[in-house]
Amino acid sequence: MDIAPLLAWIREPVALENVVKGLERCLEQLQHTQVEPLKARLLREAREILAQYQGRLTANECARIAQLLAGHAEAYAALATYLVPSGATLALGSDEVPGKANALFVVNSAESFGGLHALKATALRGQHGQGVLLVNPGSDPLLPQACSLASLALQHFLVAEGLTPGGRGVYLTYDFPVEIGLITNTYEGCSIGLACAVAILSALLNQAVPASCAFTGYVSINGEIQAVGGIQEKVEAAVYKGIRKVFVPRSNIPEVPPAYREVVTGVGTLQQVLMQVFTAEQVHACVRELNSLRIHAALSAEAFARKVRGGAKVLLSCVGGRDPYGTSYRGATQVAEGAVLTAFRQVMPDAVCLMATPDLTTRGRSTKDVLEALAPSPQGKVALESLAVNDPTVYDDLLYEMGRKTRRFLQEIQHTLSGAQALEPYLVISSGTPQMQAVWIYLLNSEPTLQGTRVLQVREPQFVPLGEARVREVVSQLFPSG
Repeated sequence: MDIAPLLAWIREPVALENVVKGLERCLEQLQHTQVEPLKARLLREAREILAQYQGRLTANECARIAQLLAGHAEAYAALATYLVPSGATLALGSDEVPGKANALFVVNSAESFGGLHALKATALRGQHGQGVLLVNPGSDPLLPQACSLASLALQHFLVAEGLTPGGRGVYLTYDFPVEIGLITNTYEGCSIGLACAVAILSALLNQAVPASCAFTGYVSINGEIQAVGGIQEKVEAAVYKGIRKVFVPRSNIPEVPPAYREVVTGVGTLQQVLMQVFTAEQVHACVRELNSLRIHAALSAEAFARKVRGGAKVLLSCVGGRDPYGTSYRGATQVAEGAVLTAFRQVMPDAVCLMATPDLTTRGRSTKDVLEALAPSPQGKVALESLAVNDPTVYDDLLYEMGRKTRRFLQEIQHTLSGAQALEPYLVISSGTPQMQAVWIYLLNSEPTLQGTRVLQVREPQFVPLGEARVREVVSQLFPSG
């Protein structure tokens, strides 16, 4: 009989430091088998696991394993001597270094189980500021997106704490390599975002996170901590490891077993978490330092803001293959925000018109959702227009569709404005095919509704000099801006 798959199943949680779950699986199989050779092999497997972790288990782990062994007299007699607590409060060690934060995760295999793993982030001041760089991102595409959203939410938090546009320009020159570790082959989902945000800020502040804390939660772009799955398994794993404070989304609190409620803290925003983990003075000291390092760019955020005329700001753009997020230029693996989202942050328009070809409809919807979450007011309109073109490189079709959609959108926005408020149009020329960019140039010179439009170029992060903004206004006779 080939028992290798069974033993691999038993060892799966053990490899991810959930010894309790591994022993539970082993003893469950031991209870249900009548085959003596198999019973002997399972008993040996349990002994090997406990011998491997002897002296490294917490009191909580030992107590739970003893509870499991209580119904197995033979196993208890053979294994009880291994249940000696290490004396350490935390099974993973109590070393507290800047950039390290405990992330809770759940593995959805044949039988779900929770785990705890420390993320490690580093803050590197560079020339290009490529944001979060996942050292070992794994196969789940949601993982880099969740970390990028957490990083963007962290920027909003720092701005709310006093980070000036100049200071933000300095912040954007940083790279944050984040080491995910062993969980990359088993992790699915986006609940790692909260731990990632905490680890990054810890590295930036050069302040350690208490090793007795652990985190799970999806961080939205505006800093909301949203519900995640597997709460019971995650909290249980944290308690076994000796964690004394578990941060979970507030909406997940009803799923926490009553026995674990005393160690769980429900949170609704990233700010609530960060201000419990770090002190206000630590955060404000970091903000003051970033603000003091401000570097004036050719088109800094302040310079751009001074040129705003005060009308109703409208942003026009095609949707590209890296909107709202995508890997950067020249085959890089890290995820960065695309041109549309970057320009949106710079302008903060009252209305947006996105144009997407059929093959980019899904990206268009995702971009629309992100922009609506960031809209400056509930009335902020984000329209997604579908370009009825089979080939996004045919000029005639693009010229007809883009011209028609632009005219109709601007007329509708003008009609909805109260009074005679003027439109202040901005055009992102960086997204879309080269043919689309050429069509924009033609429309800017021929379409009356686009008169006075300011053309924005969004540069790739690796080409942006230290401290400069990614968004710059294109000043050229090709673009007859007002």
